[in-house]
Amino acid sequence: MSDLESQSSDFWRYRSYLRADELAHWQPGKDSKVSEPIG
Repeated sequence: MSDLESQSSDFWRYRSYLRADELAHWQPGKDSKVSEPIG
């Protein structure tokens, strides 16, 4: 059970990192076709 929890934690940590990276590089109005960050 702990292994599964560990994997889940790693997944969400990685996903959180990806989202933070997306938000960091996303700029409102840079692309008129995109109204909000993907994710």
